Amino acid sequence: MVTTGAVKNQQPVKPYPDPDWLIDYRKNLDYFIDKEDFICNEKEDNRGADIELSTFLEKQEDGSVDFMCLGPLTNIKNWLTDQSIGPLIQQKVKDVWIMGGNIPQSHGAELQNEGDAIKPEYNFAQDPPAANMVLSSPLIADKIFLLPAQSCIDIPSNDEIWMKTIDLAKSRNGLISQILNFNNRFGDFKYDPLCTFVYCNPGSHQLEELMVDVNTSTGLVSFVEDREKQPIKFVTHVDHFGGYLPWISKVVEKETLF
Repeated sequence: MVTTGAVKNQQPVKPYPDPDWLIDYRKNLDYFIDKEDFICNEKEDNRGADIELSTFLEKQEDGSVDFMCLGPLTNIKNWLTDQSIGPLIQQKVKDVWIMGGNIPQSHGAELQNEGDAIKPEYNFAQDPPAANMVLSSPLIADKIFLLPAQSCIDIPSNDEIWMKTIDLAKSRNGLISQILNFNNRFGDFKYDPLCTFVYCNPGSHQLEELMVDVNTSTGLVSFVEDREKQPIKFVTHVDHFGGYLPWISKVVEKETLF
């Protein structure tokens, strides 16, 4: 598995800084995912990350690698347009999971809260041209699973489970416990961690295929009727009470006691 976000000197001109706990989480996704092959491209040297990715992919079986994209899609765009890395991604990568975007406003109000879609999602707004290019790339469009902002926002908290999880974390020293002891706001656990959960639990969510465009100025996703476009698989619902919240709680429960 390859987890990605724009490397530091590929970031857009005015990036919003990520908190330390979120950076640490992204660097340790293998903590949750039963995958032997794991790489995190967070390098100052762009070419160094490119070489590392190419070397990694060349050693893998065709269709055996998954991408987890938890930040702006700048580096994914650059890899797809690279004459050597692009075809290698098409050959080796099975699925591309992206945390970002919105459920298109013009596609059925039942999929969103009124007004949500008028705001572009954080990751797509950081580099809208990259988001548009990635979602329309013939190399990977049929491999993409998109967890949009509305599907994260709509996750309600269960105070009983959440408070139990926070209490468990106070006596433990694992990755999630450390994050909870630093920041236990449920709202901050609705995004990247939720994408990891959905990836790890195929039966936990509902999908809908939509043909979309990304506004290259704002990053806002819109629904289009274009038969030449490859539909993107959107996660439109996630099992939260019976799935995500108990999953987080069980992860903390298994962590090492102080």
